[in-house]
Amino acid sequence: MKYLSLGLLLTGVIVLGNQSQGQAANLFRNSSFEVGSIDPGNGYVSLDAGSTAIEGWEVTRGGIDYMGSIWNAANGNRSLDLNASPSAPPDNIGGIKQTVTTIPGALYSLTLSLATNPGITGLTTIRASIGDKWADFDSDPTQTSGNHLNWDSSPFWQFFASSNQTTVEFFTLQSSSPYGGPALDAVSLTQANTLSSGNQGIPESTPVIGVLVFGALALSLSREKNP
Repeated sequence: MKYLSLGLLLTGVIVLGNQSQGQAANLFRNSSFEVGSIDPGNGYVSLDAGSTAIEGWEVTRGGIDYMGSIWNAANGNRSLDLNASPSAPPDNIGGIKQTVTTIPGALYSLTLSLATNPGITGLTTIRASIGDKWADFDSDPTQTSGNHLNWDSSPFWQFFASSNQTTVEFFTLQSSSPYGGPALDAVSLTQANTLSSGNQGIPESTPVIGVLVFGALALSLSREKNP
């Protein structure tokens, strides 16, 4: 067996898991990407970096594909492929971001639905980032059949806000070839009351960051992992 041990001096910790939170107001506007100045119809539209065609969001890095009913969405009729199609020049490794109002020191829970473009055979990864804090989420393409995506809505991340404005970005870690990558939909950011009781899904490459120090409080977390 292999063990991951984390020694932390903190009052705030990034936590990954699959634990659902209570119903609270979603801080994201247009959280399922249903509203946009461009209609992808029953296909898709490629959007370049800087595009604000999806209401509330800005496309970052390279291009993305704004997906219509060409495949099923996790919620509603639209979703995103964070790797743009071959027609999008030149860097198709894209992302999307939104800035929301937060309370410094308050705890927030981030959830998302992810899947994989049906044309991809390997794992794809979405990174969620908030300043220098980040968490990676993998999607298994074996869960997709044809153009029917089997969306995973379990990814879960908690963090303490450090300012009254927080910019959340989602972007692909998939290479620029082949075209197509992780799919994203139904994102949510809500204020939380308590930290998750579990620490599932923390990859060894993820930096775990303490935010505010109470003093000499040391918290040791141990996570058993399969070899």
